[in-house]
Amino acid sequence: MSLRRPIAPWILVLLLDACVFDGSGFGDQDEAASASGMTTGTSEPTTSTPTTSDASTASTVGPTCGDGVVDSGEECDDGPGNADTAACTSRCTQASCGDGLIGPGEACDDGNALAGDGCSATCVSESCGDGVVQADAGEECDEGEGNGPGQACTGICKLNVCGDADLGPDEACDDGNRDAGDACTTECKEAVCGDGFVQVGVEACDDGNAVDGDACLSTCVAATCGDGVVQDGVEQCDDADGDNADECLDTCNAAKCGDGFVHAGQEECDDNNLNDGDGCSSSCARESRRVFVSSKEYKGDLDGIAGADALCQGLADSNDLGGTWKAWLTADAGADSSPSARFVHAAGPYLLLDQAQTKIADDWADLTDGTLDAPINVYENGQNAGGETLVWTDTLASGAGFVGIQDCVGWDSSSNLAQGIQGDRTRTDGGWSNTNTNDGCDKTKRIFCFEQ
Repeated sequence: MSLRRPIAPWILVLLLDACVFDGSGFGDQDEAASASGMTTGTSEPTTSTPTTSDASTASTVGPTCGDGVVDSGEECDDGPGNADTAACTSRCTQASCGDGLIGPGEACDDGNALAGDGCSATCVSESCGDGVVQADAGEECDEGEGNGPGQACTGICKLNVCGDADLGPDEACDDGNRDAGDACTTECKEAVCGDGFVQVGVEACDDGNAVDGDACLSTCVAATCGDGVVQDGVEQCDDADGDNADECLDTCNAAKCGDGFVHAGQEECDDNNLNDGDGCSSSCARESRRVFVSSKEYKGDLDGIAGADALCQGLADSNDLGGTWKAWLTADAGADSSPSARFVHAAGPYLLLDQAQTKIADDWADLTDGTLDAPINVYENGQNAGGETLVWTDTLASGAGFVGIQDCVGWDSSSNLAQGIQGDRTRTDGGWSNTNTNDGCDKTKRIFCFEQ
């Protein structure tokens, strides 16, 4: 039997290197030798170094997001589970509020951690009532559960303002408008006089104060002459009585001489001018006094001195004489009631009512000196007196009262037992006032009437 010797390893290497596989077997020997670096026909083997690849051209696959492996720089990697809406995003980051991706549990995510822009800092959609003011959404306020009717912030996140028809915390009223002329003002206060707003149909004016003296009274009534309030710079006075005989005329001008109205207690006359010599002087003093004897006859019951004065005034008024008239009579009882005590002591003449205006005396002193310039024989109607000539007087020509009880019991009796001193209208001596005779009070006689 023949023994086979083992092939040395290095021979195997040479054989392998010399072989070229072309899919059908080994190539020719020369090509194999050339490829292996061996020289054909040389008995000594040539050693060759195996060929290796260049590291710069080697093909290597690096780590990527989505490969399921959390590589350096990645927070997570769920492979196919990565998504913008998943806990691990398509960027291999943990989903978080503010990353701009709507992750699990988020209703929104606008890429910031700011509130008031529709998406809160916790990625919850913002809406009216959540306590966050969304200015971009048109919210003016948001008190959360504090929103609502009657609150400072309404149920639609608008500030409660006057005129919105929602009665706010600081409003007394709110009628849904800003009309200043109704019962609720533009400041949502109940309309009252003095608030500066004219309430239509209720107030004539409203100047915002409660002061009288300007164009609008404190009652919100327009100031007018006769309202009793003096309007500064417009009226001189205002006594609200319309009486032109007092210190304030019905034109709200202060009474003065020459205004045509007799200022009682201050003026004797006022003929609407300041001329002298026309009966009323420039100081509104009568330049004359008128006198008449009554056309009527009376018994001694004259209802006292006051009643007799009223009879004279009535006769003068019935003939439109004007002025104030008193009877030339004295009553002995009580305080001095004589003409000297009751009458104006005129500085001007005393005249009759005839067309000639006959003068009977120059002044009071001349009237009471015991004689007259002419007898008092003209009636209140200007006609010459006739009939009974005697008059009731109980008065001396001096104007003083007669001493003794001769006054028909104070000119209050028509008894034939009572007596009354008489004068004579036809005389110009002292007998015109006192004839030193008397008569029963049941008799009828005339009376003298003097203008004051």
